[in-house]
Amino acid sequence: MKRKICLLRGVNVGGKNKIKMKEFRELLESSGFRNVSTYIQSGNMVFDYQEEDCIRIATNIKKLILDKYSYDVSCLVIQPEKLEGILRSLPSKISEGRSSKKIYFMLLDDTPDSDRIKTLIEDFSYEPERFEILDDVVYYSIPDHISPGKLNTNLFENKLKITGTTRNQNTIEKLLEMV
Repeated sequence: MKRKICLLRGVNVGGKNKIKMKEFRELLESSGFRNVSTYIQSGNMVFDYQEEDCIRIATNIKKLILDKYSYDVSCLVIQPEKLEGILRSLPSKISEGRSSKKIYFMLLDDTPDSDRIKTLIEDFSYEPERFEILDDVVYYSIPDHISPGKLNTNLFENKLKITGTTRNQNTIEKLLEMV
């Protein structure tokens, strides 16, 4: 069994898609997942599982959630090594002068179309907020004095026509510690 990280999108946010993490851990453990740990209430987990294919694991977790809670939520399962690489690839122009709680990583379901990226970069100004897209990750940051910022998951999904889930740097680092 190898350690994996799971990121759910849109659970326990704004009173929607409520899932108690203790109950969810028990559901996963009864379904063959081992050493399940959760971090905060927004759908962050680490676990061991016999299956190696992250897409199949995500499909399995989505089905468990749909069967138990009747929620159809986005689920991303990722190897810790990939998440470490994403953290190491954080562009310095995104992190410079920003607090880790205002540095975000949006992990996309696929690599966005290059024309959509070009349009996003050329047609919109978000200063003093910053973003950069590398492969299937949008790195972005917001100054501490701005809340909320213009840059967010919904904006990137709408402009890039692709879905993803977002976590801040603190959460990414905590999940890697938990591995």
